Amino acid sequence: MGLIIKGFLVTYALSPSEGAVGIGLQVQKRYLSAPYALPGGSSLKGTILEIAKLGKVSEEDTKAIGQLTGKEVKFVVHTTWVGSDYLLLSAQSWSILRDYAILPDEWYQFKIRLEEAEVDGKTVKLYPVRDLVVE
Repeated sequence: MGLIIKGFLVTYALSPSEGAVGIGLQVQKRYLSAPYALPGGSSLKGTILEIAKLGKVSEEDTKAIGQLTGKEVKFVVHTTWVGSDYLLLSAQSWSILRDYAILPDEWYQFKIRLEEAEVDGKTVKLYPVRDLVVE
């Protein structure tokens, strides 16, 4: 179970926390940092459920992208005062996506299940009773 989000991989003009890059996804804070009181810099762990590229995609690209389904992905939360949380890819997760040529601002839409957050060395399960789907 967890928080299922859908969004495009984009570059953000933010100062990423240590271990993160300025590339990621966005979610309204009322679904993540607010209910779980997550401070900026918290780590998130999730699973890639789907990646789709808008526009023309070759059969070879579709096959390569499909290999990422089910893979673990990690983010670092960048919180704001109002509105949104920015989920910045960990450097490790970014290197995997980069190697598959999954680049930001290229219309790659991700569907991710966020399952755990790590805050002050403690692991917190996200929405452990049922999935919350936010699209």
